[in-house]
Amino acid sequence: MDRGMFITLEGTDGSGKSTQISHLKNVFEKEGHQVVITREPGGTPIGEEIRSLVLDAKNTAMDDRAEALIYAAARAQHVKEVIQPALKAGSIVLCDRFVDSSLVYQGKARKLGIDEVQGINSFATGGLTPDLTLYFDLSPEEGLKRVRAKGEEDRLEREKLDFHQRVYEGYKELAERNPARIVTLDGRKSIEELNKEVETIALKKYKEVYTMKLVIAIVNDEDANKLLDTLTEQKYRVTKLATTGGFLKAGNTTFLIGTEDEKVDDVIAIIKERCQTRKQVATSPAPVSGTTGVYVPQPIEVNVGGATVFVVDVEKHLKI
Repeated sequence: MDRGMFITLEGTDGSGKSTQISHLKNVFEKEGHQVVITREPGGTPIGEEIRSLVLDAKNTAMDDRAEALIYAAARAQHVKEVIQPALKAGSIVLCDRFVDSSLVYQGKARKLGIDEVQGINSFATGGLTPDLTLYFDLSPEEGLKRVRAKGEEDRLEREKLDFHQRVYEGYKELAERNPARIVTLDGRKSIEELNKEVETIALKKYKEVYTMKLVIAIVNDEDANKLLDTLTEQKYRVTKLATTGGFLKAGNTTFLIGTEDEKVDDVIAIIKERCQTRKQVATSPAPVSGTTGVYVPQPIEVNVGGATVFVVDVEKHLKI
């Protein structure tokens, strides 16, 4: 694939995101994918320093707007240094929190406004949006109970219950706004139950978005070079097969074009444009002498060009 898959995990503190990230990593690695696990705030040396600053329980004087901007700054570095390069390399990126966390913690709970905080983060990320977000729905009371059972709390975890209740309401609002991207899971379920649900949802989404298609196009030799040039210019993965007779009969050229499902129609449109059916006058046979004289065959018009196209699902695409 030209771009990997970006999955984020969200939820109130103590909802079990870290456990499920580890499970997803194993799932995708078994499928043969490169997986990058990261987190926010953090994920880079600069980001981890910012994390220490913003979550330090001693920094109680931090202004709400400053907090939102600090998170966005860490995220900009994270996207530039880790997330985008990993996606470009075709990796599956699993991120513990992303923009949605800022929208609910700073936008909703700090009352800065979800849309206002979205604007800051759209600039910071260049508009990067996860392909899938798994939201673990757990009441703030239960989440804080889990956090406090583990020991020391950070600055945000120490906020009052009404703050965490607004965070919870914010996640509900985002899930309603983004039903195609955000999938809600019951955070009260056992780890084993959530493992199964998370695995099913993530693999299904991967196949929906990134299932490869193989377009097989058989075209006239006269159209082959211009078709190859266009496909190459537009950076499609294309292989031109030599004519050998049989299925790959003389006079035709066969192309194998690998692409994502959503780009199949674009490939077919290019083939149609470059391989249009047209009339061509066939070479006239030589005159034939007979008892009644000489017969001169008339020129014959034939249709040439066009293409025969097959589209095949590719279950697995690996570079080995």
